[in-house]
Amino acid sequence: GVYKRYQINLMIREVYLHMPHHAPTVDTSHSNLITVATMNYGLWNDGATKYVEDSKVEQVLATWKRMLDAHDADILAGQEWLYYFDRSNRLVADQCLFSYKYPYRYTTSTGHGKSLVSKTECTDYEVRDFSNGTGRQYTCAYTVMDGKRVCLLNAHCSLEKDFQIHRKTEFEELVRVMNGEEYAILFGDFNAYSVEEFELFTKAGYTIANGGVFGAFDTWTNFDKPSSWTNRAI
Repeated sequence: GVYKRYQINLMIREVYLHMPHHAPTVDTSHSNLITVATMNYGLWNDGATKYVEDSKVEQVLATWKRMLDAHDADILAGQEWLYYFDRSNRLVADQCLFSYKYPYRYTTSTGHGKSLVSKTECTDYEVRDFSNGTGRQYTCAYTVMDGKRVCLLNAHCSLEKDFQIHRKTEFEELVRVMNGEEYAILFGDFNAYSVEEFELFTKAGYTIANGGVFGAFDTWTNFDKPSSWTNRAI
């Protein structure tokens, strides 16, 4: 998969898109600089099959932890999260995978599953239904960055290829929510089929983090959908 690392000072300043073995050095020594990331967990498998095979749990956990340590995000948002990590349902995912690094973990199993894990405390974690009746959801929480209260949103939007069916109204709702906050970061698996869909955000004055020094980057190439623009931070 492709993982993303961002330097932000309330507004996103610079973006790095890289594979796990090409991790650029990021100076996070300043108090007002944090690193955020977003990714789809793929149901802990391939996005279609749930859970890790029991015989592979140790190996897969080690791989995940190497990736988490390499990127060392202060806040990580995820989609397609499941409560259990293994097929035997013995291992609770947020404990076996994230507890060694992230003391604050906020998760929901509904609406395709979402999680927010953080090195610092977040407050007012809430799961919200999109108002268009699709059953899709987004989550909302708050953290403090450099003395500022920042809204953290995490969405998993509708999949239909036609943007107009459901995804457009979901994007519009997210823009309205962000407009109501002084500072906001939106994480998500947006299931967009073109970069043009994100004009709803850029025209509202928001910065798309999937871009920058490596250019726009396709983040979903499975299942014969090579033009899908999915995991991003805004």
